[in-house]
Amino acid sequence: MIEERGWKSRIVPIVRLADLKEAILGRYEKRLIDESLYREQLGFFSFDPPADLPGARSIIIVAVPTPQMRIIFNWQGGRVPVVVPPTYVSYTPRTKSVQEVLATWLKPEGYHLAKPKLPLKTLAVLSGLADYGRNHICYVPGMGSFLQLVGAFSDLPCDARLPAPRTEPCWSGSKTGPGSPSWRPLSSSNLCRLTGSLRKRSPR
Repeated sequence: MIEERGWKSRIVPIVRLADLKEAILGRYEKRLIDESLYREQLGFFSFDPPADLPGARSIIIVAVPTPQMRIIFNWQGGRVPVVVPPTYVSYTPRTKSVQEVLATWLKPEGYHLAKPKLPLKTLAVLSGLADYGRNHICYVPGMGSFLQLVGAFSDLPCDARLPAPRTEPCWSGSKTGPGSPSWRPLSSSNLCRLTGSLRKRSPR
């Protein structure tokens, strides 16, 4: 169902919040992230399980193809075209729409969603869904970088095993990074059966 829409997705167990926290807060505490950058762009993240979904067991991450937008400014009697990156237009409405679609699929099965405040690019790479390119641009194989990431907490059960990230700029030196026994292929999940959307193997 997800792939029929042209989306791609992964699901990870909620215990991996610790890895996300280490990727951001750990680097900040080691002074590897500039203070002003952290305060302005990263400080709002929350790495705690959602209070409005006490039974949360997993995190779903979805990549949605999103084209560039071309807008025209009328300036001094002329027309000036400007290309706007995908996530600068309709970001919030698209996020809400994707979360609503996920909820309609999961609710009949007795599962629920909650909104996250997580670093979605980091989550996408951790899950094996995405890669980091130059300048930390996130891209998904077969989709490129013209995309929007949408996340959600869920009480949907998830296998405790994960695919290793394709690249490891945020995970180098981590005890839970590639090579750790806890990083194994995602073998199965109920979301696979519900949506037919998630790969059951680590990407090659």
